[in-house]
Amino acid sequence: MTMSSDRETAHNGQRQPENVCYWTMHQSLRVNPDSLKDVNVSVIRKKAESGDPLFQEMMAHLYYEGVKVCKDRIKAQEWYRKAAEQGNISAQYNLASLDFGDKSQLSRDEKCRWLTSAANMGHVEAQYRLGVGYKEGIDLVADHAAAVHWFTKAAEADHDMAQLNLGRMYELGESVAQDKVEACRWYRRSAEQGNARAKAVLSTVYLSEHASLRNPAEGLRLLREAAEMGDCQAQFRLGLEFRQSLPWHASLPPPSTPLTTGVLSLIDPTILYILNIERSIPPHLIPTSLSINLASSPEQAEPYFIISARTTILEASNTSYVLDLDLLTCYRLGDNGLEVDLGRAMVWLRKAADQGHADAQCFVGQCFRDGQGVDLDVEQAAAWFRKAAEQGMAEAQFHLGQILNSQSLSVGPRASPEAVKWIRMAAEQGYALAQCGLAELHLNGDGGEMDLKESAAWIRKAAAQGLPVAVHTMAMMLYSGIGLSQDRPEAVRLIAQLMEREHAATKDKDMTEYVRGESHAFMAQALLTGQDVAMDVRAGMRHLRLAAELHHALSQTRLGGLYLVGEGVPQDSRKGITWLRRAAA
Repeated sequence: MTMSSDRETAHNGQRQPENVCYWTMHQSLRVNPDSLKDVNVSVIRKKAESGDPLFQEMMAHLYYEGVKVCKDRIKAQEWYRKAAEQGNISAQYNLASLDFGDKSQLSRDEKCRWLTSAANMGHVEAQYRLGVGYKEGIDLVADHAAAVHWFTKAAEADHDMAQLNLGRMYELGESVAQDKVEACRWYRRSAEQGNARAKAVLSTVYLSEHASLRNPAEGLRLLREAAEMGDCQAQFRLGLEFRQSLPWHASLPPPSTPLTTGVLSLIDPTILYILNIERSIPPHLIPTSLSINLASSPEQAEPYFIISARTTILEASNTSYVLDLDLLTCYRLGDNGLEVDLGRAMVWLRKAADQGHADAQCFVGQCFRDGQGVDLDVEQAAAWFRKAAEQGMAEAQFHLGQILNSQSLSVGPRASPEAVKWIRMAAEQGYALAQCGLAELHLNGDGGEMDLKESAAWIRKAAAQGLPVAVHTMAMMLYSGIGLSQDRPEAVRLIAQLMEREHAATKDKDMTEYVRGESHAFMAQALLTGQDVAMDVRAGMRHLRLAAELHHALSQTRLGGLYLVGEGVPQDSRKGITWLRRAAA
């Protein structure tokens, strides 16, 4: 810990002329003890023994650092105490803050007394330390109201970390009325002093959905500055900004899928922003004209697609435009207007990961596993997942276990013990995907003997968290009676709930195409046959078509056959053959 030096003048507020050179030494000693190798210890000791608190503190510094004397933390503490008892505020702070060894450490009450004394006399670092102590319960009984008091004292004296912490307390409403504007004021004052963490936190506010504070351009500027200053959380977040969504060419819709109607807003006189488009569609698939609804308020204007304003407006009204898109200029942006760039995302994620940021290490692992922004490299992916997993990150533990499981099953009949270990560690932390994966290992016997009871127990845990694939698996176990007592009505109810969830939240990343396709196929079978539900051919055919469009091969085969014979749908050989070919592909 850096030693503090009294900001006041010498004893009784007056610095005696004969002590000027030693005052200079005293200041230098605080900054660099090695610079005082030629100091006359006997002179300092004589003045310290005569009772001068300035020289008593200097003797304490010499003993603490071992300059011109043998390092002795106990003697250092004795001299700090002598100076502190005479009102030397930096000695009081150092006495409460420095490490004097286990046998000489002060009690919590004594630390609090000396810190409070120094803080009351204006020692800014002591005020900050009291704020931290009261907020976190470090050496003090947690008291958020007291923390606010001392953070405010230090913040008003321009202590950048106190300003940052005070801003957090206003943002969260901890012992003060929640006030994001006041929080931003303190974040800004800290950031203006060059505090990288404050810049990163302030950028979060500016990039948030808070309408009155949102300022994406300023948020990205501060985020980039904090990242360039080495703040690993800022580096991680900047990496995410560059990879918020995949480039448009990575998610092409089927040719038959129409462009989703978007929302248009005139934010920039040269650009039309189109919002709420679920799929990113390349220019050659967009029709030559497109009806776009106007945004009802500026707050809706989140740029997803940008279309050049040179595009001809064919029709206009108070509610919509119809655009001629022949001269289309179209590219994909992230949520805050930063152009997606997976390569640059990887650069910033690596910077954060190299500093030990577990989330960044996990993301880097995913990039190597999926080949996003880097060449696909499973070994590198496993290495990065392991770094985060060893820090206790459940998601990384699961991904590492999955890679090890895949590698072991490629050469043998069972998962390796290490793969099972990591998946179990993640599952025991409550990570739903790991719970589902562990259930699968027990169900198939990949991790040892088949254990249906254990499999069902883990599936229940994952399903209780709402993980769609777990809910679907649990429904299949109930329907078949494998692992769970057979209960077909309950199985149908669970699948119906998944269908409602799909309708209400189509962007739910956990509702994978596989789960949606399997669920629609299940409902189609139930409704078309009248098993466990009232027969409804029309609803059954709707579910069958949805399952087929989601690449469910059995549903595509069944739908193709129905078109060929004209059962449930108008007879159409061309459509029948098309669906059968898609199933065979």
